[in-house]
Amino acid sequence: MKKTSFSRVLYQCALIVACYGLQQALAQPLASAQDDEPAAAAEPSQEEASGSEEPTQIAAASEGQVPLSHEALIDALLRRMSSPDERTRLEAGLALRKTAQLSDVSLLVKILKRGNNRDKQLFLIETLARLSDQRAGEALRFEVRHGDLESKRAAVSALGKLKFNWPIPVLVRTLRKAEDSELRKRAASALGEIGTTQSIYALRTSLAALEEDVAAKNAAFWALEKARGEVDDQLIDTKMPKGRRLQLYYKGTRYFFYHPAHRRGSAIHKVGLRPWLLVCMHDADLRAEELFNICWRAGKKRQMAVLVPLMDPIRYPDYGQFNIRGERADKRLLELVEHVGKHASLTVREFYLFGYGTGGDFAQRFTMSYPKRIARAAFESDEFTAPDAEAYFPRGLNRTPLAPDIGIDMYRFLKSDSVLIMRKNSETLREAKNFYEAMQHYSDVNGIRSRLAVRTVDVKFEIWSEAEKYLFSYD
Repeated sequence: MKKTSFSRVLYQCALIVACYGLQQALAQPLASAQDDEPAAAAEPSQEEASGSEEPTQIAAASEGQVPLSHEALIDALLRRMSSPDERTRLEAGLALRKTAQLSDVSLLVKILKRGNNRDKQLFLIETLARLSDQRAGEALRFEVRHGDLESKRAAVSALGKLKFNWPIPVLVRTLRKAEDSELRKRAASALGEIGTTQSIYALRTSLAALEEDVAAKNAAFWALEKARGEVDDQLIDTKMPKGRRLQLYYKGTRYFFYHPAHRRGSAIHKVGLRPWLLVCMHDADLRAEELFNICWRAGKKRQMAVLVPLMDPIRYPDYGQFNIRGERADKRLLELVEHVGKHASLTVREFYLFGYGTGGDFAQRFTMSYPKRIARAAFESDEFTAPDAEAYFPRGLNRTPLAPDIGIDMYRFLKSDSVLIMRKNSETLREAKNFYEAMQHYSDVNGIRSRLAVRTVDVKFEIWSEAEKYLFSYD
């Protein structure tokens, strides 16, 4: 009896110890998830102990390759999003955006309200937008009111992706009264994405308040078309009559196009040479058709085809930077070029490229990223990609986890025929001069005879005139 009693006591003690250990193991992930960044920073010894293994384990867990619990994975990603290293933050944010579930919404909302760096805020907002849960509404409204400008823009776009009616008053107030034109465009686009009768009414009644903001007004018109179902995201126009100015669609992207009826070298028994292509990129004001009419005159005169895509603010809100956080604008342009080249029999291995304002930002970065596709390029830009090997694209040359396929070959770029057009009364004239001087310095240090030219104009209306002279100086 004594042996039996003693064994029973030992068994009970072991059971108590096991239960206590299990309780601590279960409580640890929950506690670490609820703690904010200061608590995560107070545990450096754990990260140091794991060394380089933790990123590998997190990446494998996000792909479902190792049995790490979902709660522990989200906790680790949130910690890494507070890292001082930008690459670590970006990689963790991408993994969070991919792996977060509806069960994480409450935690993500809580962390969003305590945010302490821009990258983390943007990824949290984008993740909540992808999950489309109504519980995110209050936190997103808070960001619209109190966040920095980038967070406000992202939060306004996220409210549209939730596709509920309750954010409409916030979006209408932003559309009509916000000082930032880009923020107003985002609000119009969000109303278009909601796409209900109430959002359509809100857009229609807001048009009168947008008379002085052409960009926001054009964004509202596009949003109305999307909300009414007038734009088919699956439609691909393939009929392209020669010698006519056309408005066509490619998978939801509207574009304006022309190709000549007569080809150079054509005869009765000879087809003639395939025309070259001129691509023109519009500014943030979305005046694609007006730009097309200007470029069309130059193209028709030289028997060239002309393409002007509308990079709409719903799908490509940040197209000057390729919209690398969402659907890529550079890839859409490449698709369009191949599409019109095939169906209109054009020469598109290389093409001529022009852009001004936001379109100039795009043209500059496209020329740097795809120099083999450029016959000649001219751009007047507001933002610039510096020849800085440490800064991540689009600020610099370093490959970003957001778009790892973009690698800039500075030698090929500097040997491309391109011109930077600077406008004397531009707010970014100093940045333009700094960009050109940095490129010249890079060329001198690396022994490259640069082909990047520079021109200066007095007013905005002279930009195209100077670009036309450079682009077609062979003629």
